[in-house]
Amino acid sequence: MASLIEMKYGTGTLSLNVDGVFRVEEDSSNAICYYNTPGAAAGEVWAVTIDMSENVTADDAAALELLVKRAQQAPGSKTLFELPSNSDATVDSMAVSDLAYP
Repeated sequence: MASLIEMKYGTGTLSLNVDGVFRVEEDSSNAICYYNTPGAAAGEVWAVTIDMSENVTADDAAALELLVKRAQQAPGSKTLFELPSNSDATVDSMAVSDLAYP
């Protein structure tokens, strides 16, 4: 079963599979989830950049990383993530890229 978290999106929510996420950080006021990806070229990872309606802080990213780790320990669960700095924030967009391990 997949490890999922939910985030507010529009008037509903969207689910993000966090299997393989090994780190979350704040960058340019966005959250970035780094994934180990089987079959990727040596030294490459996937990065999912989550652009929120409000700025993501380093503390927000740390809270998201803790939730990711909890979700990975409870496959099949879906827990709603809200920015600790602003619980009304919603996801504006997400983008996936592959990059050299940062």
